[in-house]
Amino acid sequence: MINLENVTPCEIKQSIALMIHTLDDESMVIQNHNVLKRKNKIYIGEGHSMTEQDLETLVDILKNRENQSNALLPENVLGSSTSHAIWFNKGKVGSMWIKGKDGAQEFTVPWPNLIYYVHDGVLKIAAYKGCRPNGKTKLYHAPLLNIYRSTKVCLGNATVPPSSTIQDMNNWNSVIHDTLFTHINHNHTLKLSNRKKNEVSTASHIMFWRNLHKMKATTFPSDALVPLNINLEQFCSHRGAE
Repeated sequence: MINLENVTPCEIKQSIALMIHTLDDESMVIQNHNVLKRKNKIYIGEGHSMTEQDLETLVDILKNRENQSNALLPENVLGSSTSHAIWFNKGKVGSMWIKGKDGAQEFTVPWPNLIYYVHDGVLKIAAYKGCRPNGKTKLYHAPLLNIYRSTKVCLGNATVPPSSTIQDMNNWNSVIHDTLFTHINHNHTLKLSNRKKNEVSTASHIMFWRNLHKMKATTFPSDALVPLNINLEQFCSHRGAE
């Protein structure tokens, strides 16, 4: 049997593997192999020549993929594949849980416009201004706790959704909107008028959201956003340090 050392279980979606053998007379033989999982490793089992039933199974698989690709996407989805998804959420008033020196508190605040990019289980988030974003849209640091300067989200002990596709978009949204924020991961999450060097601490960041809560604000103050100095197209290919 062949040991697929570099393939993780989540990357194998079907239970069969096809191997094409070329003969001396340039004809081909297609063999169908079962895909086996043993101790979190994937193996290709012994094969047999394709039968009519095997061909019907393969056609059904391909038809199912075609139907999925033709499905209408939610209007906030910007891109997707079997390993990544990009979408945006317009800012609106909602709950935000933050744990400070007084324990966990729920604030009702206006969330900013956010863009989510998940790829192979890694979630990145940035903020934006305006309506529907496009490749040239300028981005800003997400004004949230627990996000690195690179825009990568610190997942901590959050339950990570099983896939990085739009099928799990709502689950990825919950990773952010239902989390308990605790601390900043860099000191440029916000632009505060009373900070000369534009450096933010965890305490001042929490105070920012507490004030919005007390004011019963309905719109996120866009002048508090710190530029990322990249656009959406660059964001999707950017690999920065944490």
